Amino acid sequence: MKNNPVVKIILSLLCIFIYHSATAQVKMVKKDCYTTYKTQGDSYNNAKNYDLAIQQYQNAKYCNAITDMQRKTLDSLIADVNKKRSSIKKVTRN
Repeated sequence: MKNNPVVKIILSLLCIFIYHSATAQVKMVKKDCYTTYKTQGDSYNNAKNYDLAIQQYQNAKYCNAITDMQRKTLDSLIADVNKKRSSIKKVTRN
């Protein structure tokens, strides 16, 4: 049975299937990480809770395998939120 070519083929196909299933799940988790933090950041931003928005955007930057475009988007969002936050501080000081 150890030298049976059919068993070897079936085991090889099973290993390939397991590998591809595992990598697909990892990619999905990585995508969900970015989406989750960015969405939470957007919600906080819309609610004018700027400190928490920045925190969530920063968290999204540490997700594995985010693209350069996603990182630039986060940097832009953080800069925009910082502008909003500083304009509120100026108004409250006056």
